[in-house]
Amino acid sequence: MFTGSNRGKYLGFFLAIMIFYICWNLLANTFGQFQTFVLVQAHATQSFATAAGLILNLVSLGATITFASVSGGKYRNKFFIVGALVQGLAMLGLALSSHALWPIVIAIGCYSIGNNIAGEAMYKVWTQESFPVEIRASVQGFINGFSRFLCGLFAIITPALVVPSAIRNTMFGFTGLVLVFFIAGLVMMYLQRKHHIVPGVEADEGSEDDGIHVSN
Repeated sequence: MFTGSNRGKYLGFFLAIMIFYICWNLLANTFGQFQTFVLVQAHATQSFATAAGLILNLVSLGATITFASVSGGKYRNKFFIVGALVQGLAMLGLALSSHALWPIVIAIGCYSIGNNIAGEAMYKVWTQESFPVEIRASVQGFINGFSRFLCGLFAIITPALVVPSAIRNTMFGFTGLVLVFFIAGLVMMYLQRKHHIVPGVEADEGSEDDGIHVSN
């Protein structure tokens, strides 16, 4: 896909963003199926689970709005680090916790906040900033499609991960996914600093010396 003098630069961006988004998407798509199971294991009533879900949706909306207000500014990377760490601690907390209801609800709430701060919105911002307009749609389309394909394959084994005997190891596995996408995010931030990409400023769309060409 990429040729030219800057192919190494854009390949680095591509790999970092792809690893980040695939790991984040696997967790986000799968964990939604675990929340109900975890609450049931904690003996939550249906009315409690419904109310908790409504509150968590509002919390997620607040986190999304908060991130949107800083997505183009100098504090964006700090928000990403906090969001990723919160997600990791939430997964680790679920892996280590007992079946007590409130610690589980708090962990799920923390994950909802972190997920919306260090997640898909960041992926889209990075893609917009890091690639010239002539390849941006191709990059994002490939990553989206490949990620969905992997999520579809992963869904085949999801039922085996929610059985009581496996749930703790599953949460440890989710913690590992957070660690991988956190590292990929740190690499992406390093690459942007290295190539002097300022948060909130898209890649030059009109420069003739990008060194990037799109192959058919």
